[in-house]
Amino acid sequence: MGINTTKIKLGFRELFGKTVQAFIIQLRMETGLMLIENTDLSISEIGYRVGYSFPASFTQAIRKHYGKTPQALRCLA
Repeated sequence: MGINTTKIKLGFRELFGKTVQAFIIQLRMETGLMLIENTDLSISEIGYRVGYSFPASFTQAIRKHYGKTPQALRCLA
């Protein structure tokens, strides 16, 4: 296409207001929250489904993003 990666990254940030990595994390968190609130899947299974290799990494990411553990979020639903 003749466009280098720096220009692609800048264009993405201009369109979406965030980096590609931040966009992916946001999408994982939103999908994870939806699955926590609307399914009976285990937290481990949800973590795997949204792209985390280790359940503890998913739990840590959810806690950092929402300020609560996945179990606490499930109880609120």
